Amino acid sequence: MSAVTQKQRSASIPGDLAQVLTVARYELLRHLRRRRFLAMLAIIAVVVTLILALPPALGVPQPSDPYGFSQNLVQFTAILVLLAATFFAADGLAGEFHQRTGYVVFPNPIRRASLYWGKVLAGLGASLGIVGTYYGIVAVASLGFTGRVVAELGLSALFAFLYTASAVGVAYLVSAVMKGTTGATILTFLLFLFVLPIASTTLTFAKVKPMFLVTFASETLTNVLAGPFPEAYPQDSTIVVGPGFTFTQYVPEVVPAVAVMALYLVVSVVLARMLFARREMTG
Repeated sequence: MSAVTQKQRSASIPGDLAQVLTVARYELLRHLRRRRFLAMLAIIAVVVTLILALPPALGVPQPSDPYGFSQNLVQFTAILVLLAATFFAADGLAGEFHQRTGYVVFPNPIRRASLYWGKVLAGLGASLGIVGTYYGIVAVASLGFTGRVVAELGLSALFAFLYTASAVGVAYLVSAVMKGTTGATILTFLLFLFVLPIASTTLTFAKVKPMFLVTFASETLTNVLAGPFPEAYPQDSTIVVGPGFTFTQYVPEVVPAVAVMALYLVVSVVLARMLFARREMTG
């Protein structure tokens, strides 16, 4: 009788994929309840309105060139990715320990790996959805204002998706390390807004190309819209600032930049998975 009961229980437990999808669904519902999607959409609406309406109001015409017009809007993507990773991923793992929900979740017949991948799938899906929505708005605006949507905008979107995935991966790694949700959120935000850009600027002044920094690699998003690709893609240039002093303006090459963003994604997701699997509830 006990053997039959054990088989029935085993048969009633969902498989790994079903568990992952269930966790992802509830994570997305959690974001909806906390109105994070609405907050991101509101930010997009405000930014697009300001970019499109403010220059003409100040007497500055919008670029008639579809490349310049799209590049003008895409410059906001890096900030959008930062906000998406912070909103949808930074507290995803730390919350299970900080809010003590792990005491309820972990004893259930669900693998911790399924819990982890479900959270990653939800955070990645939500972030990519926001970034994809923004690029859709950029495409519509470009068509309406310039009468054309350039193919390079699609290439920029692909780079943006990869950068978003890498930022989400890093956010989950931070979340796996930090003890509290507030600390994980703040650290993720500061890491992409200040720490990495400052490191990039410092290395640039030291005449070292910061190719290994993911924020520097993300500059491909806007550089690819400088004109027809690859002919118009910018190159490193040296600027003479004063007598005996030059400044090198570095530009990330496309292939190494893609490799760097992919490396950040893989390494951060794998490390976060290992740390989350070994972490125990305390207190």
